[in-house]
Order: sequence, then structure tokens, then C-alpha cells
Amino acid sequence: MEVALRRDREPDMYRRALTTAVAQTGRLRQIVESFLFLARADADAELPGLETIDLTAWVRDYLDGHPHDRKDDVRFAAPPTNIFINAQSAMLDQVVGNLIDNACKYSDPGTAITVSIGVEGGEVTLAVEDAGHGIESAEVGRIFEPFFRSAEARRRGATGLGLGLGLAVAARIVRSFGGRFDVWSEPGRGSRFMVRLPHPAEKCSGPPCPQA
Repeated sequence: MEVALRRDREPDMYRRALTTAVAQTGRLRQIVESFLFLARADADAELPGLETIDLTAWVRDYLDGHPHDRKDDVRFAAPPTNIFINAQSAMLDQVVGNLIDNACKYSDPGTAITVSIGVEGGEVTLAVEDAGHGIESAEVGRIFEPFFRSAEARRRGATGLGLGLGLAVAARIVRSFGGRFDVWSEPGRGSRFMVRLPHPAEKCSGPPCPQA
């Protein structure tokens, strides 16, 4: 913005400068909100007013409504019945969006990214799996730490790959829903990030709720 104001310019130049400023301001806002969310104690970060969400329909609508460059690579393994959870849609959006974005960043275009949901051991599962570069076993336990960058992220360069806050925020959101993460990854074979959430069985519709 300072450069744009140093002399008179054509209107198109001002539009480009303002467009860049809006994008960078949005990124700064996201960073600050992430800091604030992570700074709270777990008890203070519990989300009030959780709603009952049809996860099957929610994931399908999410994937249909979020076009991106890898849209054709993302597949939804839908369950035979509707599965419900107690969550907040906006926060769930952040979690799923982060997992899909990471899968796109660390796998090659044209390889499959699978989103699947189900029920295991009385918990609802939501998994995002890719066939990408994978994570070293020594690093898997650290990927939810704020600012942690894997060796693969460092090898590929930091530009455009975020600040290492996304998974830390996602883990806090999932804990506020009463859930947890399971992670599987192997270098050269890909990664699977699975969210496990309490399953309000009485909310299932249609055929009986699937059991583990």
C-alpha cells in the first residue's frame, strides 16, 4: 500500500494493490485468531451450543461447495447410512478444510485423496487419506505442535505451505468436540488423518446405526 501511494497511478494499479492488501489482511486475521484460540486453556476453549449435524450430508455438501484445483482428486467414501455428530459447522469446516488442504499440499496432482466417515467402537470417524509423500515416524508425534514443520515441508520450502498452525488449531477444535485424532503415515506411501468423535447413536436415521 505504501508503494502504491508514493505517486499517482492508474486505477487498475490501485485495484491490484487493494486486492493484495485484502488478501494479506485476511491471512493476518486468521493468524491472530489462531493465536488467540491456541492461547486459551482447554477448559476455556470448549465450544458452547454444539448442534447435531448429519455428517454424511455435511461432508457431501462441503465437498460440492468448496471447489479447488484438486477437486477431481478428492473422493468421498459415503457410508450406507446417515451418521450424526454434535459439533459446530463453522469449526468443523476449519478441521476438514485443513486436512484436505494438507493432503493436497503433500501429494501429487492426479493422486487420490479420500474422505471417509464411519463408526468404530462407538465413535464416529472422519478420515482424510492421501497417497502422498508421508511423514517420518519420528515426526508424527509432533505434527500437532504449533509452528512445527516436517522435514518434507522444509525440503519443499516454506513458501505457500502455511505457518504450522493449522493442525494445532484443528486438534484443539476436535478436543472441544470431545474427540481426538489418530494419525497413520509412512514416507512414500501417504498419510491418513482420522478424527474420532463421540457418536450420539440415538440421532441416527434410516436403517440401524452401523456398529464397529
